[in-house]
Amino acid sequence: MLQGVDHSRDVGVLLSQLGYHSAALLAKQLSAMKLTPAHAGIIRAVAARPGQCQQALSSYLGVTASRLVGYVDDLERRGFVERRRHETDRRLHALHLTERGRELMGRISELFDQRERRLTAGLDPEQYDALRDLLATIAQEEGLKALAHPAFRTLGEPAKPFG
Repeated sequence: MLQGVDHSRDVGVLLSQLGYHSAALLAKQLSAMKLTPAHAGIIRAVAARPGQCQQALSSYLGVTASRLVGYVDDLERRGFVERRRHETDRRLHALHLTERGRELMGRISELFDQRERRLTAGLDPEQYDALRDLLATIAQEEGLKALAHPAFRTLGEPAKPFG
């Protein structure tokens, strides 16, 4: 370390460390369910915006349509997502969660809640609210969108389906 230069408490460094740690915790939990973080993100996005066409979801998440299709194909094969004809444009496919997908979404939500409780266990309710609000302000100022994790922009082709 350079003398007098310590960036270990910089906001960017701390956010990066915590983001990586948080993502690793979630990935480990999801792997036990034979899911990747990308699968979970797509399930969450479909749950939040049912009936959205693949193209609109691709655009919102910032992932190329061809990459999204591979993940949706896998989720459809596994019975979590279904494609239906779009209500207003029969050429498009609207995405919906199946009953199994809604059950899976419930389990994913519980994983997110567990991770949230673990990461904020040392905070009192006022500190928790203040941290959440400050982080939301930073995310908004940086142009980040809810449910559209920046990692989607660099998402590779899906790994071979589990099992």
